[in-house]
Amino acid sequence: MEQEVFQKQLDAALAAARKNHNSITEEQLSQFFGDVAKDEKHRQILQAYFISKGIIIFGDDEEENMRRADKALEEEFSYDPKDKQYLDQYMEQLSEMEEISDQELERLLLRVGDHDRDAMGEVMRCYLRKAADLARTYAGQGIFMEDLIGEANLALTEAVMELDQYIDAQQSAETLLSDVESFLGERMMDAMEAMIREEMAVKDSDNQMAQKVNRVADAAASLSEELRRKVTVAELAENTDLTHEEIREVIRLLGNGKDGIDVVKEDEE
Repeated sequence: MEQEVFQKQLDAALAAARKNHNSITEEQLSQFFGDVAKDEKHRQILQAYFISKGIIIFGDDEEENMRRADKALEEEFSYDPKDKQYLDQYMEQLSEMEEISDQELERLLLRVGDHDRDAMGEVMRCYLRKAADLARTYAGQGIFMEDLIGEANLALTEAVMELDQYIDAQQSAETLLSDVESFLGERMMDAMEAMIREEMAVKDSDNQMAQKVNRVADAAASLSEELRRKVTVAELAENTDLTHEEIREVIRLLGNGKDGIDVVKEDEE
């Protein structure tokens, strides 16, 4: 399977698992990945990937399914007690809110379809627990649980305000509830995934800058000792394979004459 095709299948399978309460079956893995999933080594890699994303994989063995679910629950927040503590407190607050039946939710959604603002507020409160449940599936990816839940709640609010455009009063109750949950869930997941991508991009940029700083500092110290004088931007560029502008960026960041970087001012060269 070509890499691009495989990535598309991986994204589709992950999206399907998110919609199915963060679970996927062995049969679905075979449907998405065909012969790749039949190879034991590749299958283990796929299983490890989905487990790392908080996805439970269900097979035909009910006892094994229960074991996997229990293990996922047990290990869910072992790596970050602060996230666990925040989530526990948050979920305790939500537990004080009165839950409503599917019939009551259906009536609220139909009112939302008639542009009822009060009903929109009620629907949003109904899905706060769903937002928290989705947020915890993204734990361990560099974002605090508090920020994930906040982002999910913001996306939920925005999506509910648009919900009146997607409600069809002629739908069956089951279809209506399913479509609304999928719509709101996708919006919340998209928002949290965008947040994670942005954070990863920032960290990647920071790492790249740190590497540039180290390369410039090492080259400046080595050249200064060898030449017994301040070095020039051109000399540093030649010895680090960085551009003149990248060298200047490092100097602006650290300040000339600091951290072992002592460069001749360009107007003095």
